[in-house]
Amino acid sequence: MTLAAVGSGSHLENLDAFRAQCRANAEQLETIGSSEVAKMTREAPSRISVLVKDPRGTPISMPRLPATTQGLANTMRSFQGAGPRSTP
Repeated sequence: MTLAAVGSGSHLENLDAFRAQCRANAEQLETIGSSEVAKMTREAPSRISVLVKDPRGTPISMPRLPATTQGLANTMRSFQGAGPRSTP
């Protein structure tokens, strides 16, 4: 088995900020809903490069972003936001 893209390998000094951002993302999901978060994500400047690289695939994949709101919030808060992180 080969594992690929299993984590960013952020430095531990960024861990608290990362976890705080995950909690904020979970709150945002619960407050405005996954459809609005998906819309904001689609329109974010960081997504423009994705659209340029894959103009046909991006419109297909982006509508799939608004999944179960509570499930996304729980994942963001518990799995991403509380899981262990390693250094590079």
